[in-house]
Amino acid sequence: MPSQNLMRSCMAALTLCFAAIVSLAQTAGSTGTVTGYVNNAGTGDRLQSATVEIQSLSRRVVTDFEGKYTFLDLPEGEYQVSASFAGLDRQSLPVTVLAGQRAELSFDLGSDVYQLDKLVVSGDREGNAASIERQRNAPNVKNVVALDAFGNVPNDSIGEVLMRLPGIAGRSEDSGEVTGAVIRGAAVGLNTVSIDGNMQSSIGGLGREFRTNTLSGALFEEIEVIKGVTPDMPSDSLGGAVNMKTRSALMLKEKRRFNYRAAVRAAPEFYPHTPTREQHRYHPQTSFGYQEVFDVGGGARNLAVSVNAFYSENVYANDQVIQDYQYTTSSPSYVWDYRTADSYNMRKQASTNVRVDYKISDHTQIFISGIYNDAFEPFQRSFTSRAYTGRNATSIKAGHTDDFTEVNPVAGSIVQLNSTMYSFLARERQLNLGAKHDYGRLKIDYDVYYNHSFANLGNGKRGDVLGGGVFTMDVRNVGWTIENGGSPYPVFTQKAGASIYDAANYSRGAITIRDSERNTRVYGTKANASYQLAWAVPTTIKTGFFYRNQMVEEVKNEKDYTYAGAAGTLAQFVMQGLETSDSRRTGKALPFVDSNLVVKDIANNPQNWTRSLYTETYGNLTGTRDITEEVGATFVQAQSRFGKLGVLTGVRFEKDRHRVARSHCRSGDVHHRRTRRRSDRQCATRCGRPHREGQLR
Repeated sequence: MPSQNLMRSCMAALTLCFAAIVSLAQTAGSTGTVTGYVNNAGTGDRLQSATVEIQSLSRRVVTDFEGKYTFLDLPEGEYQVSASFAGLDRQSLPVTVLAGQRAELSFDLGSDVYQLDKLVVSGDREGNAASIERQRNAPNVKNVVALDAFGNVPNDSIGEVLMRLPGIAGRSEDSGEVTGAVIRGAAVGLNTVSIDGNMQSSIGGLGREFRTNTLSGALFEEIEVIKGVTPDMPSDSLGGAVNMKTRSALMLKEKRRFNYRAAVRAAPEFYPHTPTREQHRYHPQTSFGYQEVFDVGGGARNLAVSVNAFYSENVYANDQVIQDYQYTTSSPSYVWDYRTADSYNMRKQASTNVRVDYKISDHTQIFISGIYNDAFEPFQRSFTSRAYTGRNATSIKAGHTDDFTEVNPVAGSIVQLNSTMYSFLARERQLNLGAKHDYGRLKIDYDVYYNHSFANLGNGKRGDVLGGGVFTMDVRNVGWTIENGGSPYPVFTQKAGASIYDAANYSRGAITIRDSERNTRVYGTKANASYQLAWAVPTTIKTGFFYRNQMVEEVKNEKDYTYAGAAGTLAQFVMQGLETSDSRRTGKALPFVDSNLVVKDIANNPQNWTRSLYTETYGNLTGTRDITEEVGATFVQAQSRFGKLGVLTGVRFEKDRHRVARSHCRSGDVHHRRTRRRSDRQCATRCGRPHREGQLR
């Protein structure tokens, strides 16, 4: 196939380039080397991305994540070497270079600012300066921000940091939490999110979007937002790419460091809250970090361990009053739909990140890191009332104004109550294993990774509690008035029909019980090799390969039941003692049902309920699907620097392969994942092979 021939040709070209690089690496001359570290004298940290220069030779390098720098192939002689870092004073030191020898020269940069109070100033200042340097020295358009530079953000989530960067807007949900990042105007699903350069799975399902509120910023050191994609990056980020970097203890100059934080969120009594929120006023937020460097196997500072943990409870509660007016631009217009809603949801997040770095030698380092993250919403409750009629004027009594509407008690005038109990349980796991080799001009890195995000869209079931669902019931032929103007809230008054405050008058009780899933699994590997040419103009050639396999699965599993018991018996399911914001304002309590009692009755008295098999089967089969994407790529790029001007060019070959499986061949309930996989294979046999396609980028 032409694409296969192109891949072979590309691989052959990469092999030749790499062979040429290795041959160049073997050349040697009568030169010497200068190496060392750049440290912060005030905090003791080793400085990543500090700039080290020999101005007489127009040579300039940047320190790595350990704060280490190296000048190769320096002519014999005496030189002045200077180091600089944002916010710190530049330092210049002499060094003598001898042929075939290695000179060590380290810097301790300080500033008068640190003499004020090291404990107060060091944290935010250090993080800001480091990120500024990395952004300044980046080969492409990039924003780099240290997470400690923002201090305390409301929910300590990644999204709340991203939305404060230039060119990025946050996408919020009703609770106010930022669930996605819009980069340069591109939709959330057109941007990628990675951890240490590897794509992170998401609970967003087939939408491809990453939910930024599921991960805490306490687990990471900094965030990179890359707005200019380079050949060594995957090409699936049309808007941009977000990369979150985990902490490594190798950057420490001291042996051990602890950091911790404890806070309490409070719903103050002087501010109005929903009745449910008033029963749960206080919730904790804590984080803990531990970093230490060890001497093992006869080495010095060659084993580094970093552990970070986070726990938070974030409560969302709101009271809504919504009015839909007549579709007209003229006045007066009437209200045909009036709704009230009380909602309560508590998000619990528990996260742990562990990273271990081990330096086998001065040239080789291996690392392993993992993330264990649970983002649970175990208790979502909402109670919604809706009074609505037809949009035509026949159901509206004559004489309405912009502030007053009276609805006639006709068949289409309905009051509906909705009681919801849901849960959302997201489990995210990540494992990354890799190595780095530094042989002076030649640098090699590679890693393998796996991560998954499994989300259960449930009904609040936990332990012996059967959970609930979405329960609706209604009263018809109701007349009412809506009056605005005399109060901060509209005044709803029933004028005709059976009392909407008596549960015995309600009928058409129905419940939907969900137990659905959105699962994503990602694994892959990548390797890169770069070589710095011995040219007067600093030039680096880089090549590598990349492979990723991503599976996204959506499983819809809902059951629909309709109440078939005697008329007037829905009252047995009413939640006793429930107070909502609307009942507090009006003094009248609507008979909202406890959907948990309904689920219990379905289990104990199934004869009272009719299962809607056609509706639920159709919905489950059309809502269950999965897709697997395989991406393979190779690239070559070159980067040169002419003073302050950097030039980067290269080419990337990337091929996609998709395997799509729909579940429309199956019948009956949606079963456990293993059963579904067998069904998929049977479906493929009956309906033909899964769809496959290749795409060249």
